[in-house]
Amino acid sequence: MPDSNNPFIRAIDRVTRPPILTVFAVLQALAIMFFAVGYLATRRPPAETGGKPGTGDFLAFFVGGTLVREGRGVDLYDFAVQRAVHDSVLAEHPETIQRYLNPPVLAIAIAPSTALGYVPSFLVFTLAMVIALIGTALVVVPVLPGIRAVPWGATTALLLTAGYLPIALTMFGGQDTVLTLFLLAGVYAGLRTRRLIAAGIFLGLLAYKPQFAILPGLLMLVQREWRAVGAAAVVGVLHYIAGAVAVGVAWPIEMFRALAQQAPLELADTGAQQVSLVTAARLLLPPPLGGAVALVVVVGAVVLVARAALRITSDDPRFPALFGLVVAGDMAASPHLQYYDVGILTLVTLLALETRLSTRAAGLGTRVLLALAYVSYPMYRLGSIIGAQPMVLVLVGMFVWTFRLTREPDLETRSGAVG
Repeated sequence: MPDSNNPFIRAIDRVTRPPILTVFAVLQALAIMFFAVGYLATRRPPAETGGKPGTGDFLAFFVGGTLVREGRGVDLYDFAVQRAVHDSVLAEHPETIQRYLNPPVLAIAIAPSTALGYVPSFLVFTLAMVIALIGTALVVVPVLPGIRAVPWGATTALLLTAGYLPIALTMFGGQDTVLTLFLLAGVYAGLRTRRLIAAGIFLGLLAYKPQFAILPGLLMLVQREWRAVGAAAVVGVLHYIAGAVAVGVAWPIEMFRALAQQAPLELADTGAQQVSLVTAARLLLPPPLGGAVALVVVVGAVVLVARAALRITSDDPRFPALFGLVVAGDMAASPHLQYYDVGILTLVTLLALETRLSTRAAGLGTRVLLALAYVSYPMYRLGSIIGAQPMVLVLVGMFVWTFRLTREPDLETRSGAVG
């Protein structure tokens, strides 16, 4: 309990929990909605904006979708062909190019809307991201009974998630962060409620961004959730077949070849904007030490998740923290993770809080640290100044917190399935 004789501590205690925190979340969401509507209403075709469409990664997605729609999927990972389409959309020839590097499924999904033109296609994509955020709420709220038990807890959590800058800015700014968040939430909800086929389907769909599917897949394998593994494998095979039809049977080889070509360029150009520990190690340490430390990070994440998965089943009160550890571990070990992808840590935070609330309320210290992490997002701009991305500290903090929650002895004696 906070010191009731200290007015400053009492004030901090009140503003970091409902209902005052709820009021802040509502006002923030309304402000973001106001600016988002204005931003979307002023979008213009890239040819009219001097080569600066202001649509984030969507330009790369649009290029990929255009190649698929025009029957040129075989050239999807040919950077020279991408450059030609890229420049035709911009009516410019900029020095840098936004390259399509995802598996084909994303380009296939976007392809039909590219026939509408750039701005309408972008608006369709934005609508899909809004739907993905709504979907995240629908799948995750029922499996957060501890947060729901707090007055205004679920409402506050959802509004804060929607208003978190890397979520709001990417949802309306042409990135796919919210889609990844939705699919990860679906995997968790499926496992927690024992809807294993649904969990596997969500995992299979995560193949559009395969680095996020590795540790959830490992969790399923270690816990022998064979129905989930089977469902994920079926979706993965369908994904490969769709890509083979649209792009060619060798598309995985072509994609990895393109990634290998892009990786050193990206590390040199945008390494300080990336938030994974793997990237930080390779950026800050000389070779081969940087590569060795990166390998330790990957192996360490795999080992920690595997060991925790052997102890903690889906009906254990520590399972939310375990899945949070899975997500944070995937992010730490990712070979590519831009600063705005810290928005995915909202799911990690919700799951850690859910575990914490299974035994006691979140203390003032915890709430203050979370509030500081929440408002720290603008620190990402320091990356280009200091040569490394400071938001890595937030990721490390969440990884350590979830790991500690999976080890708490007062949680080991408690269990109970979630309906």
